[in-house]
Amino acid sequence: MSDRFAFSDTIVLTMLNALRCPNCFKNLQINFDKKILNCSNCSESYKKTSNFFEIISEKDIGYIEKQSLETWGKDLHKASKKNKVGHINTVNKKFAEFPDILSGNVLEVGCGTCADAEYISSFSNVENIIALDIGENCQEIAMQNLNNKKLKIVRANCLNIPFKNEQFKFVYSYGVVHHTSNPLKALKEINRVLKPKGKVYLYVYSSHMKNPFKRLGTLIEYFLMNFISLLNKNLQISFIYLISIICWFSFSLPSLILKKVGKRKLAEKFPFHWGITPLRIIPDLKDRLLAPVNHRYSIKKIRNLLLQSDLTELSIIEDYSGLYVIAEKK
Repeated sequence: MSDRFAFSDTIVLTMLNALRCPNCFKNLQINFDKKILNCSNCSESYKKTSNFFEIISEKDIGYIEKQSLETWGKDLHKASKKNKVGHINTVNKKFAEFPDILSGNVLEVGCGTCADAEYISSFSNVENIIALDIGENCQEIAMQNLNNKKLKIVRANCLNIPFKNEQFKFVYSYGVVHHTSNPLKALKEINRVLKPKGKVYLYVYSSHMKNPFKRLGTLIEYFLMNFISLLNKNLQISFIYLISIICWFSFSLPSLILKKVGKRKLAEKFPFHWGITPLRIIPDLKDRLLAPVNHRYSIKKIRNLLLQSDLTELSIIEDYSGLYVIAEKK
């Protein structure tokens, strides 16, 4: 047995101790010959490679999940090699202490293209980071990160996280919980896998009750989501391209003009203020309009959600883009 293979086995066995079957919540056993994980109780089998674990059961793929897979796993994330969009810099600006206090084992819930997880793995105090997502691009991401010994990829549903209780010191989730069928359950699952006093860093959509420009955008978004849901896939994509032109002229262009004349704060109140061209806002439009559900939160509503999840609020920052939250397990 080579040193590399032995090292890989050690990592897998360590992971195995933390995992649980998403079907019956019992222990998993490894079958090295078949490269699968077997449940010791219900006999379900799950795929694994050296750094990839597909631990998802049939009950984890409902209507919302199927729609999400179409939007993200098969569309927005299919070009993950060429277009990795991360959000760590945004989080760093909101919470200056973020990169310094991350340590131990970290879980990212909803890793997307894995840009953030890859960056977090570079932090010296982070021992391991598990990047979890329901997307079908997870195995491809794992192949891209074969040489990153800190990073493991798990394909799973965040409403049924396949880890035993109290496994992680930190959970990071950017722009995911608001797209789930049950945000409360997602946060309760995050709370369950957090160690005592463990922290969660969270970004969710805002309802923008105090920003008339953004509030109007959310109302239009709601109408368009319902309309687009009636179309077939090809018509949906065509409609998105048409909408991108309208949104760019209605919001992005006025914002760009305001920035040119020195009115940056006012410009940033506009939806799509960062859209240099109509093509630049298409991924965001897909993310919002093709999503099966977009939950939006006021500060009061997110506080109530944290309370119901037995998480203690540490900080909530609201700006033109949404709500940035730090909470702690009680």
